[in-house]
Amino acid sequence: MTPTPTTTPTATPSTGRIGGSIWYDTNRDGVWQWWEPLLDGAVVIVKAEKQPGPQFSVHAREGRYEVVGLDPGNYTVQEINPPGYISTTPDKVLAKVAANARVEINFGDALSLSP
Repeated sequence: MTPTPTTTPTATPSTGRIGGSIWYDTNRDGVWQWWEPLLDGAVVIVKAEKQPGPQFSVHAREGRYEVVGLDPGNYTVQEINPPGYISTTPDKVLAKVAANARVEINFGDALSLSP
């Protein structure tokens, strides 16, 4: 008699993630065009809506950030601009994270015109 292999169920991830890009908005229109480069130096803060809840602060490396292992729920995602830059998109965005899902939030920044 040959034993029949049984499959072991794979656990479904119960957490989600938030990630995205920060780009140099050269024409200041708040829309990311293919020719606009990614921007280093921003800090992104991800904070759970329910209190007390976790808060994550990440530095966008090469213009990208990712926060993983988030429990499903509502989060505030806030960008702190790199020195010398201003925002062309909202600095604070609300995000709803679901299990086994990724929410993408991108931020645009332009050089400050003030001296």
